[in-house]
Amino acid sequence: IASSNALIFANYILISVYGHVMFCEHTAPNILDSLGAAAPPGSGPIATLIMVARGALALQLTLALPMRFWGARKVLGGDMPRLTGRAALAFVLVASSAALAV
Repeated sequence: IASSNALIFANYILISVYGHVMFCEHTAPNILDSLGAAAPPGSGPIATLIMVARGALALQLTLALPMRFWGARKVLGGDMPRLTGRAALAFVLVASSAALAV
């Protein structure tokens, strides 16, 4: 796990340094927004790569989020035998995280 975290940390550092060097103080919090401003849609292969990166990020978040909630649900609910209890707890977790994000 530590090596995976180190790899992720190195990836974030690499992306942040690249974004800052490329855009200086105009770097957006999401590097894909900065890249999108530099290469508007329809501007060739760079715009296509940016769209692929956005799609990959959306896919990663879509697939990873349920795994995080599964762990939290197991800790909070244990081995709930009923589907309705698990679904209710999952709904509460998702709703509370969405409320905190806003």
